[in-house]
Amino acid sequence: MYGHCVYRLPDASKAVRIGGDVKTIDKLEDIREQQGYLVAPFDCGRHKILLIEPDFVKAIEDPFCYVKRDRQELKVVSESPYLQAFDVFHNAVANGPFHKLVLSRAIKMASIGTQTPVDIFTNACAMYPHQMVTLFETDESGAWLVITPEILVSAGEYCCRTMALAGTMPAGTREKWSDKNRQEQRIVSDYINLTLAPFVSDMSLSKPYSVNAGGVKHLRTDFEFALKKGIGLGSVLTALHPTPAVCGLPKEKAMQFIMDNEGYDREYYSGFSGPLNIWGHTDLFVTLRCARFDGQSATLFAGGGIMPESELGSEEMETRMKMGTVEGLI
Repeated sequence: MYGHCVYRLPDASKAVRIGGDVKTIDKLEDIREQQGYLVAPFDCGRHKILLIEPDFVKAIEDPFCYVKRDRQELKVVSESPYLQAFDVFHNAVANGPFHKLVLSRAIKMASIGTQTPVDIFTNACAMYPHQMVTLFETDESGAWLVITPEILVSAGEYCCRTMALAGTMPAGTREKWSDKNRQEQRIVSDYINLTLAPFVSDMSLSKPYSVNAGGVKHLRTDFEFALKKGIGLGSVLTALHPTPAVCGLPKEKAMQFIMDNEGYDREYYSGFSGPLNIWGHTDLFVTLRCARFDGQSATLFAGGGIMPESELGSEEMETRMKMGTVEGLI
């Protein structure tokens, strides 16, 4: 099985292309000193963890000029049962055992006109210079475009980073963050803090602050830490993934609830991907603001945190805003 990808890190002046045979990894704990482009699904028990082992790693200078598009009208082909699932998720949070659940949706649209996924990648790099943009394809996963603001783990020789990213409002609004959004972000931040504690030393974290991500903005807390001696990256990934930003709490029960009640298979949406030990650095990002390509159609994915205060209209609008990041490019 062969795979290839091209990615552009946030604020980078060049993209990187990788191609090679695809190796499957049994579980996240097995990730240690391997090198390549790593692709992990939402549920690592249902879908395979993939590593594109590089035959080549090539830097591409300045690929970010906007490509003129011959855009056609997008038509909805099918969509997951988001509206029907909302009441089930909301009731489970308001009256059940969950502190938070993340409800997502998938909408399949056709067509993407005459442009190629590579054209869309190039335009995404031009429009979103401060986000991770990646296009990867393997026989197992299919072809995915990702435009994501969220680091799962970034690791260099001496220091690692992650972030808590939650809460959503339209970019540019001057409204204050609601209690619901602040609570949602606090849940993710507290989870990361407690989850990392057994594995790390010298951890520091910022105060929450607002960041733009396409047409929306989020609340973000940054974490910096060093791994304790003998702790591998795979142990940290196993503990963190999936975070409450894409799943819920308690984690294991929330994941099972999502798979039983969301009404579709997320596959690699809300998993993570990125370069692993490429040029001495690892940058793994949560697979958000993404689309899976299939011929002349694209399936868009987006989700949001369901809390007791959540209302269907505002949550549905949030997913539409998030999908607009990719939809505006195809």
